[in-house]
Amino acid sequence: MRPESRRGRGTSVLPLKVLFVINSLEIGGAEMQLAELLRGINREHFHPVVCCLGSRGPVADMLQRAAVRVEFIGLPRVRHSHAGDAVDIIARLSRFVRLLHRERPHIAVGLLYWAYVITTFAASALHVPVIVSTRLSLGLYKEKRPLLRAIERLANRLTDVIIANAEAVKTDAMRQEGLSPDRIVVIHNGVDVSRFRTDIDRAARERLGLGGAQPVVGVVANLLPYKGHRVFLDAWASVVARHPRAAAIFVGDGPLRAELEAMVRASAAPDSIVFLGTRRDVADVLSAVDLVAHPALEEGSANAILEAMAAGRPVVATAVGGNVEAVTDRATGLLVPPSDPASLANAICWLLEHPAEAAAFGRAARHRAATAYGMDDMIRAYERVFLDAWSRVTDARTMASGAA
Repeated sequence: MRPESRRGRGTSVLPLKVLFVINSLEIGGAEMQLAELLRGINREHFHPVVCCLGSRGPVADMLQRAAVRVEFIGLPRVRHSHAGDAVDIIARLSRFVRLLHRERPHIAVGLLYWAYVITTFAASALHVPVIVSTRLSLGLYKEKRPLLRAIERLANRLTDVIIANAEAVKTDAMRQEGLSPDRIVVIHNGVDVSRFRTDIDRAARERLGLGGAQPVVGVVANLLPYKGHRVFLDAWASVVARHPRAAAIFVGDGPLRAELEAMVRASAAPDSIVFLGTRRDVADVLSAVDLVAHPALEEGSANAILEAMAAGRPVVATAVGGNVEAVTDRATGLLVPPSDPASLANAICWLLEHPAEAAAFGRAARHRAATAYGMDDMIRAYERVFLDAWSRVTDARTMASGAA
C-alpha cells in the first residue's frame, strides 16, 4: 500500500470523477461487465470516463449510448508488437499520461493486466488520490513469465484497492502475487435476470437455422484454447450418437475458429454444429437452447454461465476456478472434470434424458443468478468500494492537517 503522503490534491464534492482504463472494448467478459457497471452507476456520486488503451470496439458504442465518454489511446497489442513499434508505443503512452493529467480523476481503475499496471504507475506519478486495480481472470498465464509478475508486484505496492470477481480469482492472486487477504475485495460479476426469458423460443431456433434440431446445446465463449472447445467436440460425437437430432451452437469468435470448423467438417456429424460468431443478442440466442455447456480448462468468472443461469438453463461446466462458485452441482447444473470428454458427454446426455430434473435445475439456476449475482448488487458493491477508498483518503488527509 502506498503511503498517504503520496496522495495528491484536497477533498472534492461529489460526484467523484472515476477514470476506468481497459485494454480493449471488443466483446468480452470484462468489457461487457464494465458497460453494465457504468450503465447503472450512480451519476450523482460518480462521473465515469473510460480510456481504452487499444482501438475502438463494439462496447464503445454501448458506453457512449449510456452517456459515458470514451477516449482511445491506440496502443498495439504487446504480444504483436515489434522493435520498430517502440517509438509509437512511447508516444501513445505519453498520450495516456497527458490524458490522465488533463482529466485529474479522483479515482483511477485499471481493468486487466496491462491496463492496471500502466494505470497504476502513471496515476501514482501524477498523484491520483485513489488507485484501484482488478483481477478478472486467473493469472495462470503469468506463471512462466517472471517479468510480468515482478512488474505486477511493484504496481501492487502503489495500489490502494484490488478487486477480484471470484473467490477463486482472489485465491489465485494471493498465491501468485503474495497478497494478503485483506488487500483484495471480492465483487462477483453481475447479470440482469430481467433481460432473459426462460421459455424455449421455437422462432429463435428457426432464425438460427435450427428448426429441425432437438435438442440444442449452447457453448458461449470466445474461441480460445483455454475455453475447451476441442474437448467439447470430442464429447459431442458421443452426444450425437445417442441423440442424432441434437445440434450445438458456438457463440463467440477467436483465433481457433478455422481449426474448430475443420474439426467439425471432418466429424461424423458436420451439420450438427453451427458457428454463430460474436453476437450482441445473447439473451435471444439462449432462448433457443435447452442447456449450456462450459468446458473451459481454466476459468475465473464466466459471464456465459451467469447468463445461462439467468435464462433458466441448466449448465454443464468444468469444475475449475469460479465455475464451482456459480454452479451448484446437481442443484443448478452439473460439474465435470476438465479435459474429460467422456464425463462431459455423459453429463450433457443425462440432462437431455432427464427433462424434469433439467427443468428443476434451470429454475434453481435462475433463482441463484438473481439472488447471488444480481447486477444491482454488483454495481452497489463497486460504489461502496470507491466511496470507502475516497473516505480513507480524506480522513487521512484531515488527520494529517490536524496534526500539523
